[in-house]
Amino acid sequence: MKYIKTFIFAVLIFGCSQKGTNKFQPFDELHGMRITKQISGEEAQKVIDKLHGKSVTPVDNSIIFYKGENGEAILYVSFYSDTNDAVAGYNKMVELISDGNEVFGHFHAYEINSQPLSMCLGMGQAHYFFYKNHFLYWLSCDMPIAQATVVDLINKLKNE
Repeated sequence: MKYIKTFIFAVLIFGCSQKGTNKFQPFDELHGMRITKQISGEEAQKVIDKLHGKSVTPVDNSIIFYKGENGEAILYVSFYSDTNDAVAGYNKMVELISDGNEVFGHFHAYEINSQPLSMCLGMGQAHYFFYKNHFLYWLSCDMPIAQATVVDLINKLKNE
């Protein structure tokens, strides 16, 4: 539970300053996986806050669970009222994770199809995080399908 709390905290640490409405529409399919569950708004906030044991998130978040024959993934999306806030949130996560910690290691920053992103390993999964416009994304994915899943996500976001 401690690792999950740290993970969610790293993803959404800057969400407290968010304003506006989460306009993210999840993709029905992600690398052959289908949505099994979606949590948004206050419900997502309560789930994340419960993991932390305190209030750490705004209302404007979504958690989307995907599952397929070859694995599972969870996509966390936070909406910021300003792109600069999303960039700041991303940079803070890089700062917290890049040198490694008790949950995440093997940090790498690189690009996929001109989209800058960061990747780390932890809790038996690959984790990718990046920002695009007002959104900050964190994808947790089973290792065998991780690279193909993040490429699919980035390609779908580029086509929006």
